[in-house]
Parts: sequence; structure tokens; C-alpha cells
Amino acid sequence: MMKLISFAIAIILSIVATYSQSLKGTVYDKETNESISYATVILKDDKNEFLEGVTTNDNGDYVLSYSEGEYTIEVSFMGYKTYSSLIKIDKESVLNINLDRETTTLDEVVVTAEETTIKQLIDKKVIHVGKDLLSSGGDATTVLSQLSEVQADVNGNISLRGSSNVNVLINGKPSPLSTAEVLQQIAAEDISKIEVITSPSAKYQASGLTGIINIITKKKVKKGISLTTSTNVNSLEGHGVRSNLTYGRSQTNYKFGVSYDNRIFENENTQSREGVQPYEQINDYKFDGKIYKINGGIDWFPNKQNEFSVGIDYTDNGHSLNNQSIITQNDIVTNQNRYATHSHITLNTNGNYRYNFKNEEDFLEFDVQLSNNTNVLKSDFMPNIAVLDNATDNDVFIVNTVLDF
Repeated sequence: MMKLISFAIAIILSIVATYSQSLKGTVYDKETNESISYATVILKDDKNEFLEGVTTNDNGDYVLSYSEGEYTIEVSFMGYKTYSSLIKIDKESVLNINLDRETTTLDEVVVTAEETTIKQLIDKKVIHVGKDLLSSGGDATTVLSQLSEVQADVNGNISLRGSSNVNVLINGKPSPLSTAEVLQQIAAEDISKIEVITSPSAKYQASGLTGIINIITKKKVKKGISLTTSTNVNSLEGHGVRSNLTYGRSQTNYKFGVSYDNRIFENENTQSREGVQPYEQINDYKFDGKIYKINGGIDWFPNKQNEFSVGIDYTDNGHSLNNQSIITQNDIVTNQNRYATHSHITLNTNGNYRYNFKNEEDFLEFDVQLSNNTNVLKSDFMPNIAVLDNATDNDVFIVNTVLDF
């Protein structure tokens, strides 16, 4: 029995002795000979697989306890080259390690701050958009909302001096998209500068406009195909759908858009007067409009100096108005109904040529716009009480030619 116990103790001591071998040492900076704290020291086997790892203490010392054998030791620390070597652990082995510093040669770095600058000209204010605005990311609406000259909300509604009667141009050209849609399609980083024109000249056909915002992009041709589609509906069964397609090649932009809107509104109101001659009028108003639009255009940029653009826009806007009124005056009740149908057909065509001089602020531009409007307005009153039925039919044809320098 004693022999068996002695044998077991010998086995245990042998195992303990086998796994009580250690490797210890200190990690130093090779140049200064100073110890390196918190360096990583690991053991790997012959298959380069991790076995054991420690970090050096405040004095740069480490201790690895593992069984006898041959291993690979790796020591690493930020700013130093990784040390790797084959070692043999046998009883208590000591290995001090010197690490070489990592030397990196940097080229000269020039940091240029691109800040937003504003240039006031006679007819417009030019805002060169810098990194301080572009860093916010987002789209053109995000950039415009940061300009003190412009008021813009998240829905793409734009106003100048408190008025929303503003035209938005892209690179000096109108877009077939709505203002909100076109602003959402322009990434902030694509904007070079923004021109705010608060007193637009005749070339913009700006009668009644508060101003014009012209967004100049870094690249006038955006390659690839872009298709946007949106729909809307209201509780009165009004609905609409619109789709726009753009196709950009190396020197050419193609644009095409179609839309249909069925706008339905209802309103009820009462007007009354008390006194010697009391009066009350109850109105029930219904509006039903159908708007069809189709537009297209081509922009061609053969080189940096020359730009050509043509565009066409057709709108068929027809709507009906039904107003039923019950009028009570001096205890006499009268029914008065008005039924009106309006038709507005508009065809706009545009041609534009621009020559850009070396100074980007100087250019020669020739613009031709043709506009043809046909309006048919008809109203029927039932019964005809002191009011005659009326109908108006008129055609308006406008030619606008502008040479601007």
C-alpha cells in the first residue's frame, strides 16, 4: 500500500514539475534601455496557434508558466516593431527582450480650411459653400437651411424675405421637378455655390417673384439613371402620382417627367347678418380638379466653355366648381347654384445657350422662351337671378428673348 502511495506521489510531483517550468524576463526600449510597461507577451506553438499570454507590469517584467518545450514568443507594443523569436522553456528560463521603435516618415501635410464665403454683386449674392456647411451632410435643403438669406424647412419649402414665391434653378436651368423633389436629389457635397437673386432681371421672367435661388453644382452631369416616383391621397378620394426620370452620360443630361393630380376639396360656411334686415347665406362649395403634366429636356455640355439646353413643359389643368347657396332674407328663402368649368392648357418651350469665359463669374448667355396659354372659363347660374351666365375664351402667346452678359 505504501509503495502505491509513493508511486502516486511521484507521478503527481512529476506532472507538477513538468508544468511548473517558466520563462521570465524584462522588456526594454532598445534605444533608451528603459523598461516598457504593459507590453503584450504571448507564446505560440509550431502551428502558430496561441497558447499563453501576459502583459508586462509597471517595471516591464513578465512571467510565462508553461510546460517544457520549444515555442515562438512574440512581444508587441504600440509604436514598436513586433519582436518574434524561437525559444526553449527548460526549468526557469530567463529572456530579456529589446524592442526597436517603429520609424515612419511622413510627407509634408498642408491643411487648408475651406470656409463659406459670401460675395455681394450688384444683382445677386453669391455664396461659395465651404466645408463648414458641407460637413453637416444631408441634401441641398440642409445647406439652404443654414443660410441666413434663405428660410428652408425639412419638407423642402423655400422662402426669401418671408415669401415662398421663389424659383429654384439648378446650374441656371429650371427643373421639371418640384422644389422639394429637386432639393432632395442634390447631395450637400455636390454643391459648389449658391446664388441668391432678390431682384431678378427680365431674363428670368420673374414678374411677381420674390427672388430666385440658383444652385451651382460641382459636376453638371451626373452619370447614370435616376428614377423617382411619388403618390399622394386624401380623405376625399383626391389622389395623384408623379414620376421623373433622369439619365446622365459623359456630356449630356436627359430629363423626362409625367404627373397626374386629382385634387378634391370641400368647404361649408355660413354668412349671417342681424338687425333690421336679417340675412343668412349657407354655402356648400366643392372643387374637383384634374391636372395632367408632361415635361422633358436635354442639357449638353460639349466642353467647359459651351452649354446648350432645350426643354418643353405641357400642362392640362381642368377643374369644376360647384357652389350651392341657400339665402334667407326677410323670411324669403332662395336657392342659388353656380356650376363652373375651367380649362387651362399651357405649353412652355425653352432654348438656352451659354458661353463661359475663363473667369467663372463671366459668361455670355442667349435665352429664348415661348409660352402658349389657352384658357376657357365657363359659369352657369341656376336660377338666373340678376346674374347672367358667362363664358370666357382667351389665348395668350408670349415670346421672350434675352441676351445677357
